[in-house]
Amino acid sequence: MTKLTTALKQMLNGLAAADAGEYLSMTQKFRYLNPGASIAVPSTVEPARPASARKHIALLLGSELPAEIINYVVQTCTRLQHDLIVLTFQSNRDAQALLSPYADVLAKAKIGMELEVLSGDTVSGLARYLRRHAGIAFLACNEAGYLGCGLLSGAQSPKAFPVPVVLVATRSSAKIAGQGSPDQAAARTSVA
Repeated sequence: MTKLTTALKQMLNGLAAADAGEYLSMTQKFRYLNPGASIAVPSTVEPARPASARKHIALLLGSELPAEIINYVVQTCTRLQHDLIVLTFQSNRDAQALLSPYADVLAKAKIGMELEVLSGDTVSGLARYLRRHAGIAFLACNEAGYLGCGLLSGAQSPKAFPVPVVLVATRSSAKIAGQGSPDQAAARTSVA
């Protein structure tokens, strides 16, 4: 019974240190999980670089990028002090072309941005990426885009994603859906 208790304590300590493990080197993780154990470390090993402490907001970029969506993301990133990861299934060149008009806005707001080109099925590719990157607070996408329409119609389940999905309404989607004035729809977001 003592071995089982010790093993369970070690597993629980490992789970408790899972988030901290992103910022620790392998040696530091071993020492934390195995107090009192010794490990030989070569003197030529460089210390681990500290990972960025900032979390990220993911933005799904489709074939268009309305100003309302980028404004929402910039305001949210600034308020929460998060950086931005743009996820797309478009080519890198097409994604850069869509993002280039907003480069000054992101730089002025001091928001770090990464662009990730994904492949495969939209839902499974997004879910796989989000599962592998724990520092993402939520995924923002266009309400009138492929994923937004799928979530609103019930064809896609929000439970497929490990993070909340925020659907951002644009003026064009409000006119199509007939949901009040365009000014009201630009500020409205819904969480799936």
